[in-house]
Amino acid sequence: MTLQLTNTTSPSKTSKLATVVLTGFLTISLSVVGLSSASAIVDPAAITIISNYADTDDAGAMLLTELTAAGVTGLVEANLGAYKTAISDADLAGTDTTDEIQAIIDGVDAAVIADGITAINAGGAATTDYAAATITGVTAGNLVAINIAVAAARTAKTTDLTGAEIQTAVTAEIAVLAAAAASSNASLSALSLGSGTLSPAFATGTFVYTASVGNGTTTLTVTPTKSDATASVVQYLGATGTTAFTGAIAVGANVIRTRITAADNSTILTYTVTVTRVEATPAPSEPTIDYAAIAAAQAAAKAAADKAAADKLLADKAAADAKAAADKLAADKSIADAKAAAEALAAAAVKAAEEKLAQDKAVAAEQAAVAAVRAAAAKAVANTVKLVSSATRTRISLDLADVYYGRIAYVQVVTKTKTGTRTTTLDFFVVDREDGKANISIKKLLKGQKLQIRIGKTLVFNKTI
Repeated sequence: MTLQLTNTTSPSKTSKLATVVLTGFLTISLSVVGLSSASAIVDPAAITIISNYADTDDAGAMLLTELTAAGVTGLVEANLGAYKTAISDADLAGTDTTDEIQAIIDGVDAAVIADGITAINAGGAATTDYAAATITGVTAGNLVAINIAVAAARTAKTTDLTGAEIQTAVTAEIAVLAAAAASSNASLSALSLGSGTLSPAFATGTFVYTASVGNGTTTLTVTPTKSDATASVVQYLGATGTTAFTGAIAVGANVIRTRITAADNSTILTYTVTVTRVEATPAPSEPTIDYAAIAAAQAAAKAAADKAAADKLLADKAAADAKAAADKLAADKSIADAKAAAEALAAAAVKAAEEKLAQDKAVAAEQAAVAAVRAAAAKAVANTVKLVSSATRTRISLDLADVYYGRIAYVQVVTKTKTGTRTTTLDFFVVDREDGKANISIKKLLKGQKLQIRIGKTLVFNKTI
């Protein structure tokens, strides 16, 4: 729709034709003397209402929504009373366009800001003075400190501060207050390991700990719990330096430092854990048995026995021959000759018996040597474990194979759980006697538990109680 607009509220001003679109409000997009050249959504009726407030010198009932409908921008709700006073003081001719009303409102806002800045520079300002001056960050809690900081800034400048200078002083003081309020707590409320046990048990005031893990543990988590959530934590590997701890640990001692910095950035505490990863246990060597020597000894013993049997036959035959010769001599010779022959025969029999006895001893010695070799071979691989339980303890008597001399023995108990089994190492010791004997005492085993004795990875005893 094309309309011709005529300025009837201010006949002294000239108007030009304008093209408008009627949509409940008028969208004005032309140059009219006394109006803004920028496009704005305005309600002509709202402008009339504002003009009427000025005409009657009473804008006490004016609403911010009416000013907004008239196209006015940048309104501050806290300044509404001042807006009403300014509109009441204006004349009708000065309020018949959006630009004219906007100029009045802008003047009020500028005056309010200026009054706020003046009050702040005067000292002892209220939070409302800072709000009026559009200074942000001021609260009832920090008002006193901010007033002191602003006064110091003005003293340093020797003249009144601008709004930007006041905001700079306020922002700086807020930062100082925040730093002063920061916590100085750099302690831990807990410290735990993914494997192993801290020694001594964790306490907030204890800063040095040790722990031991098996050779199979190649990575480890050290989890700190901060007493103050605003503190920061970093972990280092090594007694000194800043090498980050990533979780990997080497065989031997690993020094892990947990460094906590409080929120005040000046209080620092360090908790140190030395984790020792034990060396790998070498694989057990199999006992050496010289089967060739055993076979040779057995063959020698058999040969000696066969020879002894053959010699006995020869001796028996010699004795029989001697007796036959004696019988013949007794028949052929006189009694004296017979007696002499008998004595010679007896001497020959004694000699044969002595020779046989010597041969029997040689056979027995060879058989004893074979038995000793066999016994030594059996002892080299034999393990004997005896259990004796009292009311509270179980005594274990060990007689381990000689080959385990100098090795580390682990005493473990396997307990059934709801999800499977749990293996716990109760004790470990070095087999320091060549005969492999040792005695240890452990907490009494319960029925259903399984006792295991391991030498390194070799299981040498396994029994369910």
